[in-house]
Amino acid sequence: MRSVTAQSRPFQIISRFIIESNSEHMKKLDSDLLIHVGLHKTGTTSVQDFLLSRQEKLLTKGILYPSTGLFYSQHALIPGCAIDNHLFIDHGELGIPWRSKDLNYFLDLLYQECLEHQPVITVLSSEVFCEIPSKEATQQLLSQLLNIFHHSKILICTRDHNSYPFRARDAPTAKCKCVHSTEGAETQT
Repeated sequence: MRSVTAQSRPFQIISRFIIESNSEHMKKLDSDLLIHVGLHKTGTTSVQDFLLSRQEKLLTKGILYPSTGLFYSQHALIPGCAIDNHLFIDHGELGIPWRSKDLNYFLDLLYQECLEHQPVITVLSSEVFCEIPSKEATQQLLSQLLNIFHHSKILICTRDHNSYPFRARDAPTAKCKCVHSTEGAETQT
């Protein structure tokens, strides 16, 4: 495993944990996973729109911004499964399978999409990752995602609450930090 330092990356590793795979039906993909946790007011929608509008071009570079779990331009349906009564999820009243609360439904589709495209890295991005109500639900979701990917990183873009703009033209640049990595990075404080 290679070492990642703050000097070699445009982000700082804050914490690291590894959840071992216990999946019996899926072989780990030869793809890494980047989860972009889009906190509100950090330009997440612009990043998602950019990635979605360039899906085909990114694929030629080995980067998959999957169609699985998309709700508009974000992957809200995947983390939405971990939230009771989430707005984007069908809780049985609509009968819409692509808005299912069944995480395994999305994981199977994501796995198949990765097998089809063989990406070097798969990028999931959603504001809904930051809405998961508990550490346990977050760890369960991450554990299931890590069952199918070799390495993963979580990228969180933040902004100081005092700098929230009153007008869009006053918006400062958001700061990004990697808060999770299954690569051999040292924890930074």
